[in-house]
Amino acid sequence: MVIGARALTWSGLLATGVLAAGYALQRSFPAGLVVLAIYAIPIAMLNTAVAPLLLDAAPREYMGRVMAVFNPVNQFASMLSVVVSGWLMSTVLRSFRVSFVGIPLNSVSLIFIIAGGLIFVSGIRAFAALPPVSAPSGQ
Repeated sequence: MVIGARALTWSGLLATGVLAAGYALQRSFPAGLVVLAIYAIPIAMLNTAVAPLLLDAAPREYMGRVMAVFNPVNQFASMLSVVVSGWLMSTVLRSFRVSFVGIPLNSVSLIFIIAGGLIFVSGIRAFAALPPVSAPSGQ
């Protein structure tokens, strides 16, 4: 069975979103380590699936330019997310503590749950919006 880049992308996003929220709700260190290790699998899937989607979407003569923009923008988004979440935890959510259905949540848990929700929603969007990857010519 072959799973295409499109299916790997949306399913990887859905799984990453669920696992991020699940990681936020862990209260046991060993269980958190297990969830974190499993969390790495869909991230690896996403990193693998992005290249074929970019190759299929970008015209051949612009591929270098697309990659030259994509990689720094991706790294910038990663750095920005760390800055914003750190700022939120140290200012707005500094003393955030709440119990929801008997599960204690703090600012770190809340940020992971929100991030997981956003990632999950992006997986739904990817399922709806990503075109199927075309077969290479000659097949």
